[in-house]
Amino acid sequence: EGYYVPGMNNIMITNSDFNVNSGGGEGIYSYSDAQIRNYTIKNNTFNINTSSWAYGIDIEGYGGTSNTLVEGNTFKIGGGNGSGTGIYLEYLDSNNIVRNNTIDTLGTHSYMSEGMYLDGEYQTAPSGLVVENNIINNAYYGMNLEYGLSGINILNNTITNTASTGGYGIYMYDVKAGDLNIKGNKFLNTDEYYGLYMEDVK
Repeated sequence: EGYYVPGMNNIMITNSDFNVNSGGGEGIYSYSDAQIRNYTIKNNTFNINTSSWAYGIDIEGYGGTSNTLVEGNTFKIGGGNGSGTGIYLEYLDSNNIVRNNTIDTLGTHSYMSEGMYLDGEYQTAPSGLVVENNIINNAYYGMNLEYGLSGINILNNTITNTASTGGYGIYMYDVKAGDLNIKGNKFLNTDEYYGLYMEDVK
């Protein structure tokens, strides 16, 4: 693993290279039982190619993850059996931005691969999520958004899936429809593919 941080506020990680080639690993892993606030990850390169699980960024503030900026990073992610996630942000609360990143899952296109996973689990009223101008290549789930997220803006992203058949460009499950704005996104895909899939959006 690159960085392991057990809880934090006001963290900035920029202009760094993360290279993980092992049984399993993550570029940046940050977990707190409380809150994570004001966390910036910008202009970094992640090369995570393992024989097991693989994550570029994994941020989990169980008490709420807010004011996170993930911007301008490049990810090449590949794990065992094609698994791997570029950006994993859990327990999102308010004012989180993911923009101008490039994510490539190395063409494995396993059903376990995700460009990004974002959820608002256990938060009362998560809002203010912006996902814009990202490029995602060959992940089974380009974007996976789940569990209570609201105030979602997904703007001008390009999601390409040509490695194999099947998969989802944007997958949404159990998110709130209020203030949901999806605009200007481009999907290039193969057969048996859902550009935008929504389940239990209410």
